[in-house]
Amino acid sequence: MISAIVIFALLLLLLASVVTVVRSRPSPSINVSYLNTLDEVDIEVLSLLLSRKENEYLRKFLTDDEFRWVRRRRVSLVRKYLGAISRNTRQLTRAADLAKSSTDPEVVQAAHELMLIAFRVRLNLPIVHLCLVAEWLMPNLTLVRPLGFDAYRKIAGRGLFILRRLQTQPSRMDVAS
Repeated sequence: MISAIVIFALLLLLLASVVTVVRSRPSPSINVSYLNTLDEVDIEVLSLLLSRKENEYLRKFLTDDEFRWVRRRRVSLVRKYLGAISRNTRQLTRAADLAKSSTDPEVVQAAHELMLIAFRVRLNLPIVHLCLVAEWLMPNLTLVRPLGFDAYRKIAGRGLFILRRLQTQPSRMDVAS
């Protein structure tokens, strides 16, 4: 019975995520200069914070109370990183939406790829947040998280490519250096 409720809650969360992603359409008059102010996300640090080996190591050498405290702090830090990833993904999606009207076919292709990858990342973020909340409540619990760091790296790479190309071509978009 409890598992059915948990599955139902996860399905509702997934449905809400899909609706949010589909409905979030950026306005066409966005200034892409905000790409210079993306939040910094250190993927290596994030990987260490989520590492099972790291958790096992901490569990061996810390008391139960210390482990729970450290684990909760680590989960809180991961949630902050995920917030930055979410904001960056939203900004890069807006830039990709603007770039779709570019005359450069490479920029249009990069924008399309960025949109596809960003959609997957934005769908996974609420699921990862839910797993992290469960781990914060029960620090001894270790769940599998569906967030792929390679996908985020691809988004950032495509976003930088789009930004560089848009800065070199005159267009209707206001691009600041």
